[in-house]
Amino acid sequence: VLEELQKDPWPVPTDQRASRCTGTALSVAACLLGACVPGSGARIMAFVGGPSTDGPGA
Repeated sequence: VLEELQKDPWPVPTDQRASRCTGTALSVAACLLGACVPGSGARIMAFVGGPSTDGPGA
């Protein structure tokens, strides 16, 4: 999988931040875990490359 990673085809201008919806992604992950394994413990691991710039938590 890592060998297939490619550079982003839509570069972000130097005077703007890249869009990152970290809050939304964590919310979706929590909802999926709650639906798939209700009533049990689970862990969400988020490998974040910068601050949330769009959506909840921005």
